[in-house]
Amino acid sequence: MSDVEDADQISDVDYFNVSSEQADEQNDSDCESTHSLDSAISDAGQGLDAELQFDSAKFLLNLREEAMVSQTALSKAVDGADELFSKFSNSIKDRIMQGIDASGAVSEEHIKNTFQEFSQGMFSGMDSKKSLDSFSEKHLGVLEPERVELYETQESDKNGVLKTVKHYAYTSPFVPSLKRLLSRPDVMSCVENSETSEEGVYRSYRDGKYCKEHPILSKKGTVAVICTFDELEVSSPLGPKKHKLALYYWTLANFNPQMRASLKSVQLMAIAWSKDLKAQKSLTESLSLDLKQERHAKIFAPFLDGIRQLEKGIKITDKKTVFGSLLCVTGDTPAVNVLGGFKESVSIAHKPCHKCLVDNEEMKSVFREDFFEKRTPENLKSHLNEVQSSQTLKERTEKSTRFGINGPSVISDLKHFDYVRCFNLDVMHIVHEGILEAHLRHLLFHAVEVLKVTKVEEINADVRYMANQLFSKDRPASILPSHLITGLRQSASQMLSLALCIPFHLKKTLDDLENLEEEERHDDMLDLEERLQNFVCLVQVTMGLLAFELTAEDLSKIRSMIQTHHETFIVHYPEFDVTPKFHFVIHIPEQIENFGPTRVTWTMRFEAQHSYFKNLIRIMKNFINPPLSCSYRYENLRASQMLTKPGDQPGNFIVKDDIYSFPRQIKTNQHQYKKLLSAVFDSEEMLLTCKSIRTKGAQFSLNSVVLLDDTPTFATVSDILCQGDIKILIVSVLKTFKYEPLCNAYCLEVLDSPEVRLCIVGNLAHFQPFNSMPFQGDNKKLWVIPKYHKIGFNHPLMI
Repeated sequence: MSDVEDADQISDVDYFNVSSEQADEQNDSDCESTHSLDSAISDAGQGLDAELQFDSAKFLLNLREEAMVSQTALSKAVDGADELFSKFSNSIKDRIMQGIDASGAVSEEHIKNTFQEFSQGMFSGMDSKKSLDSFSEKHLGVLEPERVELYETQESDKNGVLKTVKHYAYTSPFVPSLKRLLSRPDVMSCVENSETSEEGVYRSYRDGKYCKEHPILSKKGTVAVICTFDELEVSSPLGPKKHKLALYYWTLANFNPQMRASLKSVQLMAIAWSKDLKAQKSLTESLSLDLKQERHAKIFAPFLDGIRQLEKGIKITDKKTVFGSLLCVTGDTPAVNVLGGFKESVSIAHKPCHKCLVDNEEMKSVFREDFFEKRTPENLKSHLNEVQSSQTLKERTEKSTRFGINGPSVISDLKHFDYVRCFNLDVMHIVHEGILEAHLRHLLFHAVEVLKVTKVEEINADVRYMANQLFSKDRPASILPSHLITGLRQSASQMLSLALCIPFHLKKTLDDLENLEEEERHDDMLDLEERLQNFVCLVQVTMGLLAFELTAEDLSKIRSMIQTHHETFIVHYPEFDVTPKFHFVIHIPEQIENFGPTRVTWTMRFEAQHSYFKNLIRIMKNFINPPLSCSYRYENLRASQMLTKPGDQPGNFIVKDDIYSFPRQIKTNQHQYKKLLSAVFDSEEMLLTCKSIRTKGAQFSLNSVVLLDDTPTFATVSDILCQGDIKILIVSVLKTFKYEPLCNAYCLEVLDSPEVRLCIVGNLAHFQPFNSMPFQGDNKKLWVIPKYHKIGFNHPLMI
């Protein structure tokens, strides 16, 4: 997972967080690092009465240990309680001051009355669940979840009496949720300022063909909505039985990459029990080939009504009306297929792809998209008519399997929605959890079990070392020998991290084989080198598909690389039964041409939102009706996050203040590089210098490696300076020593007398730093892995 994807998960260790305005008020001394909570209790109590200090510690420890509150939650509670108590005590003081008479005295009676007035405490009237919920509904604008009946059954109660039981999903009102979101200036700014790039360049959804052809979304200032569906496995706190929740989300394609990284960008559409989507036929529903689609359609109906309203215009304020539409549906293959009306299980369909009419055998050997007839709205309608005109269930099942279609899409009656193009393939499920995992597993099995040139223990040791150098999170889990057969147990983010580390280990293995000079090992070395080259080709494809910006030329190259990888892979691993994901990926370049970079529509952030509900169920310990409880708690979360006091203007919802580490002020003429700075600032101007800064989803620290241009020219950060909204890096240019194709990495050399440049953060060739580690233990040389940029698959240097 990239740094930008974790923009809202910031470590508080050794960081002093201040806003831009607060930073200007900092003195010249460095801020002290954060204390642990236990030591902070003692420190904070220095000015307190001993008994009050004891009570404070008891309260915190009881909360942490008896209520089993996490340290993060406890810290938030302490911060909130301190702020609340400060306001509470100020209110008491202000009330007392109001009783001062002309002589400057205040009566004892007034003081007693004041304390009597405040004696009920800060939480009076909100100290129970019912009273707190009532207050939130009245004052916080909590949106009540809406109940959607899915079906009803006849079930016996404990006395054997037959009763009608109704099964529900719970939806969040789309239009009110959208209006609430658009009331925030940072969100509305993304909608109003969405730009289109020059022809043949893909930076956002507005650069895609689909948006440019859309009668509504092609207009500037319109809202583009993306939705998805997924299932989440949760465990009952009352037993070992596993259950699944069906979760539906939506977001705006208008968000820039930095805002899209925040979980606040993901909005809840609906929640239901997965079992209620698959239950047996009820009394009130007619025969259907796919019951799940029928119930999905009921859940989607309120959302689609809201989309139709949006297409006609939704009034945000008296002077502002916004228009928009549904851009696309995304998710893993089964989810997208069931929503699109295609066969959920591609293994039983003769035409398993919802983008083209490839058959089961061709997809395993031909890897060119232009070889296959595309699905179109016209042939899709023809095939659907064939299925629906069947006279018997057997005939309908046969035609459904032949065409790969179950029935109409649950996305019904949207005038401008393309039912072929708009059901997107997800790069995370297809590449990270599919092709990348399969290829890496076969490559490691061949190196360990067939060639016997390395061991699992050696792989784990090298990966652990490299991951500690390269990644602050998403470090790969250890590999067991059995994983080389059953599957590598990594998350999608961990899989990408592992794929970036393994080439370094295998390159070192190749170097060791070469040094042995044993003739019998020569063939093994050539074999492993060819297989590694093929795997690195896949890594380069992955970097291309995940890039933040691409050109038409880049996409042409990615198409060619996909074909080369697949054709070489099946030669190296003839025993491998090629999966449908190897075919699906050939359609992703065209998807980028239609909808912009895959990051606009992929499911990484949607799936990250699952953790909120998983943790919530564990905390609530409520398995009576989790869909209702979760939807209600979610709405309270969003309402509290968007709370604006009466009379105040709504502030930003997603965009955060910049965060500085150890900030201090310095005059321009006192800086080491004052001559360089004099071209931009007056000699007496005050600047803020710091050791690191997190701004717009990227974190820059001293010694971070940044990309200055696509030559490529790299540099290390020597100093970080800020003045208002201007963020400046003083960088030392590195020498690009070589490009190592077997590792897909650049080796950079730190010069003794480097060229020093001044760079504005917004003008960098890539908006975030690259991961780096020492080259063979030499701190004067660095390996840099070019993640999410075209130099990760399109190398100017081939040394």
